[in-house]
Amino acid sequence: MAEGAEGRTRGRPPASPSRAGDSLTLTPRLRCAWLLRVCRLHGQRRWRNQTAFAQALSTLRLQGVHPATVSRWERGLSAVPYDAVRGYELLLERPNGSLTSVFDTVLRYYAPVSRTALPLSRLHPDERTAWQRTEELLRGAAGGETLDGDAWDELTALTFSAPRFSYGTSDLWQSAAQRLLGEVLITDGVNWMQRFEAFNRMLAHPVLGAEAVEVLRAVVADRSVQSLIGTVCMYDGSDRAAAGLQVMRHLRSPADDRVFKGALMACVRKIHYGHFNGAQLTALSATLAGVLADPGAGPDAETRELVVSVLRQIPAPRRHRHAVHVLAEEQQDKALPTLRPGSRGTARLLSRRLAQEACARMDTPPDGYHDLILPALIEEALFHPVFDVRLYAATLIHASPYRAPVAATLLKELSATWLRGDELWVTTLLQALRKLGGPTERSAVEALVVDPRASTTITDVAAHALGHIGGTSPAAFWARALGRHRTAWRQGSRPGHASVLDRLVYAIGRAGESGILHTVRKDTAMPAAVRVSARWWLRTPRP
Repeated sequence: MAEGAEGRTRGRPPASPSRAGDSLTLTPRLRCAWLLRVCRLHGQRRWRNQTAFAQALSTLRLQGVHPATVSRWERGLSAVPYDAVRGYELLLERPNGSLTSVFDTVLRYYAPVSRTALPLSRLHPDERTAWQRTEELLRGAAGGETLDGDAWDELTALTFSAPRFSYGTSDLWQSAAQRLLGEVLITDGVNWMQRFEAFNRMLAHPVLGAEAVEVLRAVVADRSVQSLIGTVCMYDGSDRAAAGLQVMRHLRSPADDRVFKGALMACVRKIHYGHFNGAQLTALSATLAGVLADPGAGPDAETRELVVSVLRQIPAPRRHRHAVHVLAEEQQDKALPTLRPGSRGTARLLSRRLAQEACARMDTPPDGYHDLILPALIEEALFHPVFDVRLYAATLIHASPYRAPVAATLLKELSATWLRGDELWVTTLLQALRKLGGPTERSAVEALVVDPRASTTITDVAAHALGHIGGTSPAAFWARALGRHRTAWRQGSRPGHASVLDRLVYAIGRAGESGILHTVRKDTAMPAAVRVSARWWLRTPRP
């Protein structure tokens, strides 16, 4: 029987893809299946009927789509092709790329590097047509023509159709890769995901990969580059020896804390997918153990937690004896800081409560549908020790109809937590709102940036959130925030104000406020590094 028909649902109600007591294994396919399912069920009422939706997909030249096909896709039982995801975008009236880019990004993160296939399968044209179209797009990219996210997606997808075309055109590909990576650094949302996926394809490509790694190395060497943590982390997209050597080098002798953290984040996937050999794993464990044992190293709580997580990823036989000793002490030391509050059980209960509150805010709750996956994604977005896992859980929620209700629920929690003075929970919620928040949440984050009662830890995270959270800030706010933290930095009242100023310039740059950037660049009362950041934004062309 069809589900979600007009009026009262006939037959069995729409159910969550999996029930297994209190446990739920979120496979990559199940994550994306959930996104399709909730977008359909919370969309137009007519599309709650699987039969009607399958028939509508068939009219979009998708062959062999039946209600059972849709059911398998939405329960994670079979892979969804690219054209089907585009069909969901069209029928559900979603912006172009709003679902396909999420599929590409999430599926790539949770899969080993492949030099022969794309995360979301495409139907490719014949080789001759692919060559012609690739050449057209490549010459446009290298020649300075405007390429949107769809064009970058098409260009790099085509390289897997005709990989031999890549030979003999390294100068064009290098120019294209340089431009593409530059655009990755300054875009956001769907525009960023499309370009990020495109550059990852270059990194993974059997021919273009070497050029892409070299382009990445050169950009990381530029200390003025913004988003340096995420840039260094992109080495996890290549299984080439050169990429692994760069990560090891940046861990042993990092230029600054941002480079170290980015290299550390890259280790999560590189260890999991076997990019390091045995000797490198042992050397890596010794380096990280030294960071934990050195009282002068002083990594922040989040970085320290990630160091421990990466050390535990390394197989026990490959751990240096110093790492074994440090990890043993780590398990016994109850005084070590923990970034995200609460035990696993507490985190799960709290995530369920937040999910229930968010679902209660929904305008279109489908009859009989109990979402088991949303609480699990909220738990990941708030509590997982690895930043990228938190980011991609939040990305899935952001692309779903739950974004606004979850953001409103987190804002309510933030307000109550701020009154209680729980700094750890405040920063955790701010990090989630960085991806999930909209204009209403932005106003609350702005207030924290300029609140004299807030610690520099809170204002730093809040200022960083302004670079990605929805909505815009008026010029008067930017002037007030810059003035307050510039004065505090010059007075030396508390450490950390220089970092807050740098975060603010990052957000101002993303907002395209060139006038304010010019003012910062000329202001000799600002920290030198902040003025350098403003100069970088001004000289970086926007796509």
